[in-house]
Amino acid sequence: MYSVPPGRSAANMLFLAAELWGRGLNLNVLNLGGGTVDTATPMGGMISTVVAARAQMELDI
Repeated sequence: MYSVPPGRSAANMLFLAAELWGRGLNLNVLNLGGGTVDTATPMGGMISTVVAARAQMELDI
C-alpha cells in the first residue's frame, strides 16, 4: 500500500490522516515538545502538517 513507511512522506501522512478522519478518528500526540497535539483542532491539524512536511524533507535528503 505504501511505497515508503507510513509517516515518512507528507503524502502518506496526509493520506493516513484523511483515512482516519473519514472513519471518525483523530490523532492525539501525547508528548510533542512538552504539550499535546489533537488533530481534531485547527492548531493540531497545522502541527501535524508541519511534522509531515519535515518527514518529507528528511526522506528527500
